[in-house]
Amino acid sequence: AAQLYFAGLAEETAFNDREEWIVPNSVVQTGTDDDGNPIYSPNTTPLTMYGGGNVRNYWAQIQGGSRNDAVLLDASYLKLREVALRYTIPTALISKTPFKGITVGAVGRNLWLRTQGNNHFIDPEASAFGNGNAQGYEFLGIPPQATYGFDLKIKI
Repeated sequence: AAQLYFAGLAEETAFNDREEWIVPNSVVQTGTDDDGNPIYSPNTTPLTMYGGGNVRNYWAQIQGGSRNDAVLLDASYLKLREVALRYTIPTALISKTPFKGITVGAVGRNLWLRTQGNNHFIDPEASAFGNGNAQGYEFLGIPPQATYGFDLKIKI
């Protein structure tokens, strides 16, 4: 998720049409009084989605660091990984044909995925590191595709 925020691909990064904005009712410390107490003034520094120079990049701030709760995702999920249906035509229906048996079938994989909480980005089983033991690390990988197949088995 961190890479999606950083690259501006997460839905939340479209906030305010990706234009500069000032956090409402925000303040900045502008100094201290004679007693050492902070003095605050209204914030006039805008955040930008992809600012450069000395303007803060909001989404870089969100995803910054190696551990940030804003980019940690709940890995709970329910998945319909595979469904296969097959039907064998009764022999009484094919008795007058040269066939001794006919079976038709269909299979589907990765048909449905329900993730929890803030995870609307990735399949929790995905890994950016191939078949290694790094499940859950994701760096802009594409989601698993749904696939469908059909088969026909004929006995002669």
